[in-house]
Amino acid sequence: MNPLRGITLPITLGLLLTTLLLGCGAGEKKKMRILERADRYFKTGEYDKAKIEYLNLLRIDRNDATAIQQLGFIWFEEGAILQAYPYLSRARELVPDNIAVSTKLATVLAALGEGAKARQEAMSILQESADQEEALLVLADTARTDEEIEETQEQLRRIPEEKDLYYHLAWATLAIRQGDLAYAQGELEEALKSDP
Repeated sequence: MNPLRGITLPITLGLLLTTLLLGCGAGEKKKMRILERADRYFKTGEYDKAKIEYLNLLRIDRNDATAIQQLGFIWFEEGAILQAYPYLSRARELVPDNIAVSTKLATVLAALGEGAKARQEAMSILQESADQEEALLVLADTARTDEEIEETQEQLRRIPEEKDLYYHLAWATLAIRQGDLAYAQGELEEALKSDP
């Protein structure tokens, strides 16, 4: 028996393991560089460049929650709700406690005519944080029945009256649904005062 054979196998396995570990480290560094570039582009509003970088990141890791979320946010900000929907939906699955993702998803669902789902999403957001303004607006916007209008009014009553734009817009939306145009006008004037 060759005495080197007993030594060669452990050395080969060690070298292989070292190569794998170094390769993983290099892959993580590459992901971090891409993510840093993408985030920099996102912060400066260079959405086209940010999209490219986030998509590059998804080529490396198709379940990267940050890339998925940010792509959803970009499409949302650009008003492309059909493109935003799958990214926000997937981000919601990956990071269920992210209120920003849930709020944007609720808004997209409402815009797509999925009122019941949007309303359910808005209610779950408001259970976590009762004064989430965009969720209040989604809730008011999706109130169709008398029961839903009452439920939304109850939610709004829990918010301090000095709340800003979204609070008054939600009340105005409900007033319009009920045909009370004078009250709606008063709430719209309050909204304008809070955010001219």
